Amino acid sequence: HTCESKQPSTAKMAVPSNQRVTLSVRRHVMRRDRCCQWREPGTGRVCGSTYQLQIDHVRPQRLGGEHRPENLQVLCGVHNRLKYERELIG
Repeated sequence: HTCESKQPSTAKMAVPSNQRVTLSVRRHVMRRDRCCQWREPGTGRVCGSTYQLQIDHVRPQRLGGEHRPENLQVLCGVHNRLKYERELIG
């Protein structure tokens, strides 16, 4: 059983970029994804962990990424840190 994201409608869930992701948007993304969405680069396999889940911006805020559900995903703490470190290295 893989834990891949379902993509329900996200209309009316925009959040101004100068604010934090709202609780309702966070809950929506958690319900949609249910587990870590990290994909292994070589295999495309989804991590699927349900431990220490965090909301992550697919396109980082500092690069113009918005707080919209389409730009948010659930990652486990390990993969969230790894993604951030890789983005810093560029």
